[in-house]
Amino acid sequence: MVHREVGAVLIPVSEEIMAEVGASLAFSAWLHVLARPEVFQTLNRSPSPSHVINLLDVYLPYAGKRSASAEERGDASGARLGDLMSRMRALLESWSPATLPGELVETARALLVADARHTVLDWTKGPDLPIGVSVDQILTWPSDEPSG
Repeated sequence: MVHREVGAVLIPVSEEIMAEVGASLAFSAWLHVLARPEVFQTLNRSPSPSHVINLLDVYLPYAGKRSASAEERGDASGARLGDLMSRMRALLESWSPATLPGELVETARALLVADARHTVLDWTKGPDLPIGVSVDQILTWPSDEPSG
């Protein structure tokens, strides 16, 4: 059992939950790129829709638990998160990475807001990267996709 400090209290966190949170980070990083067309345009390679869908599938258990937890608290964002995940999947299934449709951008933004992991979301700002590090280097890519 892992413990996470929240304020001055240590809360036990199962390894399963830690694994789900860790696995969800790859899709979350892609959401940040899809939510920011200017950042997406800086990519040196194009993601395959199937790769991003695979990351979404890994994210689903984590999102499902967050959604259920929100609904238990009477927070309507839980149902919204599930609806947005379904919408994102449908958009990714028909997506051609040569373009970044507005509806995909808006759905990515709505997912980031509904997920509520981040309190401030600036859609015009990209990640703060060290000199010489590109956005491509902080994203998860399949090992069988050629690097650009």
